[in-house]
Amino acid sequence: MIDIYLISLKKDEKRRENCKRQFPKYYNNFIQAEAIDGREIGSLKYFELINPAFYKLNKLLSPSEVGCSLSHKKVYELFLKSKADYALILEDDIIGTDEDIEKTINLTKFLNQNSIFICGGQYSYSVFAKEVYNNFYILSKYSNLTGTCSYVVAKNSAKKLLNLQTEILDIADNWERLSKDLNVYFSDIFIHPLDLQTSNIQKEREKRAFKANKKDKIKVLKYIFQTRLEAVLKGYKKIQKIGNSK
Repeated sequence: MIDIYLISLKKDEKRRENCKRQFPKYYNNFIQAEAIDGREIGSLKYFELINPAFYKLNKLLSPSEVGCSLSHKKVYELFLKSKADYALILEDDIIGTDEDIEKTINLTKFLNQNSIFICGGQYSYSVFAKEVYNNFYILSKYSNLTGTCSYVVAKNSAKKLLNLQTEILDIADNWERLSKDLNVYFSDIFIHPLDLQTSNIQKEREKRAFKANKKDKIKVLKYIFQTRLEAVLKGYKKIQKIGNSK
């Protein structure tokens, strides 16, 4: 059994109407999860929330990132109280069809309780992965995708994500840290709009953009070595896409 959650700010009625048009078969069964607008969080609460990540991860979350993470954390809590085995989590600007939801549901048969399934939403990507089924991949432990617009979690994986985000609130799509002990699967199903001009998170990330330092460059070299070795020993291959199309 799978529940479908739609994360949406209360004011974004037009986005929900668009989702209703895109998913006429499933929309009435969506569990509406009201998103949290991080820009409306009081300053004292905001600093209380970002302090752990700042001191322990050397990371400064923006107000919009805090709101996004709290919204997804809220869904994990709702899902863990439910009787469903899996949760498909969608953000309200997702692009897709009822058939895309059906395809996603069918692919959950390949998952176990320690799985996260990222269902697209990537404008471009370049990762190492092994094909499990037709265009359905398990990612290398050394490869990571970004984004939280469409993904599936199981009870165990949701509990782990909730525990990590409760301990240290991190950006919601820091899959490198959040999925460390989980199996991450990927299939390019849903589309996320490229219009980053309206994305508060993107604007705030651009403001604090930084250049790679020596440590970052060493990390890249280590990644290249590990993924090439894994490709030889375990049969992983590079998959990539440039441009927001299936």
